[in-house]
Amino acid sequence: MESKGFFDENRWWVAFTVVVIAAGALALYAQGYFREEQDRISPQIYRDMELKLLFEGSEPKLVAYAPEARLSFLPTLVGDSVPKGDSIVLGYDEARMMAEDRDISASEALWGYSLEDFFGLPFNVAGTLRKTDSILDMVHYVTSERFRQLPPGQSIIIKLTPERMPKLFYMIDSGGTNWPSGIAYQEKVDGEIEPLYSQKTYVDIRMGGMDFKLAENKTYMPLVLGSKEAAMMEEERLFESPGDTLDNFFGKDVYIAGILAPTNTSLDMMHYTTAE
Repeated sequence: MESKGFFDENRWWVAFTVVVIAAGALALYAQGYFREEQDRISPQIYRDMELKLLFEGSEPKLVAYAPEARLSFLPTLVGDSVPKGDSIVLGYDEARMMAEDRDISASEALWGYSLEDFFGLPFNVAGTLRKTDSILDMVHYVTSERFRQLPPGQSIIIKLTPERMPKLFYMIDSGGTNWPSGIAYQEKVDGEIEPLYSQKTYVDIRMGGMDFKLAENKTYMPLVLGSKEAAMMEEERLFESPGDTLDNFFGKDVYIAGILAPTNTSLDMMHYTTAE
């Protein structure tokens, strides 16, 4: 009975306390607590990141520079999340692949391993990021100075979906001379990059090394998809097969010009389209 009297007398304070706790929980959720690892990463890191693709033979390597204020919030498995001087920080998947490719122990790849010649420059591994199940797992992080000292490579554009998911865009230059070596469509013709699918209702216009399409009084830009990105877009029911069109895809009208065969590298996550 006494407890009932207490709540009757203090019901407004009890209600106020519940509201404050709920508001605090919502604020923490908005900042990323109580979510999976990849959901706790601020999309701002993608907006501020410079990203390029370098090739060791036919093996692609994603290299990035991001401000210290962004990297410092990334969860680490071991070591530091921010590169300094000649140090390099590895995404989780890249550290694992380095251990396999260089026949070293996982602990060496995670922290303290020396790279005597990473595209012409020496680096020391300063840390490895925790697995995020995002593109961050496939990246080498370096300082701004080192980023500019490395070869220019292929610049990769990062765009965010309305759900704040990062998407990678590889721009094909005039004449199509900068396709990654060794790639092919899932249905290839003599190993060459050639149109996988044609549709009679379209009119082809050769431009920028890829075919533009005219249909329904619109010009559709070509979009070739890496295998993993294509699988995600099919799962989201954005398209069913090559040749399908997408209106207002990141502000552009595009058609699916083809899907590349799997490479088990970051190339599988790319959108390939022509530079405007």
